Amino acid sequence: MKYSTIISISAALLSVVSTTTAMAASKDATWIKSAISANMLEIKAGSLAAHRSTEKALQKFGTQMVQDHTTALAGLKALAKDKGMTVPSSLAPQDQAMYSSLSRKHGKKFDAAYTTFAVNSHVAANALYSKEIASGRDSDARAVAAKQLPTVQNHLTMADKMTGMSMKNLSKGTGK
Repeated sequence: MKYSTIISISAALLSVVSTTTAMAASKDATWIKSAISANMLEIKAGSLAAHRSTEKALQKFGTQMVQDHTTALAGLKALAKDKGMTVPSSLAPQDQAMYSSLSRKHGKKFDAAYTTFAVNSHVAANALYSKEIASGRDSDARAVAAKQLPTVQNHLTMADKMTGMSMKNLSKGTGK
């Protein structure tokens, strides 16, 4: 009788540990999926900026976003595959909505929308990556977040500068 009680208690504890581990893994998996979608959005939006912006600086910034986020995306996809996850092939609904909104704009309206997007998206990415580093359970996911965060922060600094330059040029009526 004691043996069956021990087995029952052990099974209950194992169930609690498994559930806790699955929940932690789920949070890390959610981060990976969110980061993949965010990087795919940055690539698509950056490509729009490289081709549509009326400002050379925003075109250059957009090209840089495509390059840097393509590198980041490759690292995230490798992480997802290592963790046995299905790698998302499309944007999350909120990211698709943002891209759709940007893609409908042209000229100065695009430049203004893209600069605002670039700042807001990198503020959000900074928070997303920082949270994973601070509270993620998967050491590999935390390591990828820690490796990529400085680039996110650099992009935020660049986007802040681009926003100031873009708003100044838009108020002057120049696009250069």
